Amino acid sequence: MPKYIAFVSGLMIIVYPFAVYWGVSSLGIGCSALVIAGLFLLRFFFPPVSNNFSNYIRAVRVLAASGVALALLSWAMHDTQWFRYYPVAVNLIFLVLFGYSLFRPPSMIERFARVKNPDLPESGVNYTRRVTGLWCVFFLCNGLAALYTAAAATFKIWVLYNGLISYLLIGALLAGEYCFRLYCLKRSRF
Repeated sequence: MPKYIAFVSGLMIIVYPFAVYWGVSSLGIGCSALVIAGLFLLRFFFPPVSNNFSNYIRAVRVLAASGVALALLSWAMHDTQWFRYYPVAVNLIFLVLFGYSLFRPPSMIERFARVKNPDLPESGVNYTRRVTGLWCVFFLCNGLAALYTAAAATFKIWVLYNGLISYLLIGALLAGEYCFRLYCLKRSRF
């Protein structure tokens, strides 16, 4: 049962901007805020299971607590503005996690790489460090865009950017890095 709860609450977080938009449009701010806060509470108490990434579980809990706080602020102030700051919090938390790993190795991407390839060569370690830095730049830029859409854009523009465009940018970065990595492997650069 906890795995099912973690999956459902994780899915809600992925579709968060659309869930907020639909909830506010259909149920009103008060009801949707309480439902979203409840889903974040479930995420807090039933995080995804991960034996290798204890920092990840801490980050999930910090994000869930942020989601609860922002949803309750939206409920208390009866204002959708507070809902909008959750994507900013997500980008900030991931920026801190990835950035911290650059100063306290192994880097975040190296940790992911070592799950599949435990004997990562030094050239692979250097590569994963650069990719971690690239993700830091991405989280900074994406977080600033999320902040702009939260503070100055319309509700619909906020949903469009944070619910679609940012995911397309993540996908483009993942695909681009994967293609570049394959190219480097073919050329034996690491």
